[in-house]
Amino acid sequence: MLGSSLFSCKHLLFSTSGACRPLSSQACDPLRILFCGSDEFSIVSLRALHREKHFHPGLIASIDVVCRPPKPVRRNLEAVREVPVAAVARNLSLPLHQIETFTEWTAPVPAQGPINLVIAVSFGLLVSPRILKLAKYGGLNVHPSILPEFRGPAPLHHTLLNGRRTTGVTLQTLHPTRFDGGKTIDQTPYPGIEHGAETVEDLREVLAPMGADMLVQSIRNYSFVPPIQQASESEAFQTSTVLTYASKVGPKDRHIDWATWTATDILRRQKVIGPLWNTTEAQGFAIWRGDPTFSQLLGTQSSLDFTDLYKWSAFERAMETYSWRTTSRSKVKS
Repeated sequence: MLGSSLFSCKHLLFSTSGACRPLSSQACDPLRILFCGSDEFSIVSLRALHREKHFHPGLIASIDVVCRPPKPVRRNLEAVREVPVAAVARNLSLPLHQIETFTEWTAPVPAQGPINLVIAVSFGLLVSPRILKLAKYGGLNVHPSILPEFRGPAPLHHTLLNGRRTTGVTLQTLHPTRFDGGKTIDQTPYPGIEHGAETVEDLREVLAPMGADMLVQSIRNYSFVPPIQQASESEAFQTSTVLTYASKVGPKDRHIDWATWTATDILRRQKVIGPLWNTTEAQGFAIWRGDPTFSQLLGTQSSLDFTDLYKWSAFERAMETYSWRTTSRSKVKS
């Protein structure tokens, strides 16, 4: 994807996403970027920007990296854990700023001049309006879904939890007061690409290079320079299903809902957000052929670990009836 090319036809630009949009005729000053990131998804975009800076120093003059500070590891307050992007920034010899909040924080001023573009990728904090106002070209964000679908902090998880087999990425401006509320500059045409992923890690490996490519192409084409031409939603997307908000995944999402979850639901959730847990009063239950539901719930409190459940390749076809007794922290065994 990163090697894909762009070509123009009169006043139109055909981006790597496949969307046809107006080609900006405006140029801009060499970019002094404040990059805000955290995890592996953001690292791919940071590396892409660093490569672009190396090969086109007239386009990107500097990159400063902002991330959250190290935090104590749970149950061991003597050890701390950094967000992954911090080590990458050091490895690339980029200035690193670790902050808990933008309150009273002063943006760096590189030797080439003040920051003029903020880029946030999987950052987790709302970039302060004060910081955005200092940047001549505002801010950009790479989001791993076709917005407005799966707007929110966990789009990768919810794409998989909802069984969506197609998805894409969106490049949008940073809104000063809310997440995922900016103008769409570019995005994968609906319904997106077939990803074939079953885990968050696999889906991230598919979408991270796509997002990095879209970001770099936007910088090359100056499509972030005002006045911004907002990309339009396809008619098919406008008439699609009700939009899903991608809320943060927490312990409640791992709690098995015996009343409504099928075996397919349990297998999927185990792969995406496992391990699952259970506090239902149960001593045994049966799994039935067809569309499995869980029944015969009785007994004592238990906490089931379904680590091995998803390994049964033909689970729904092979299991007609399977029951067992459960005790605290017991494991399912075939």
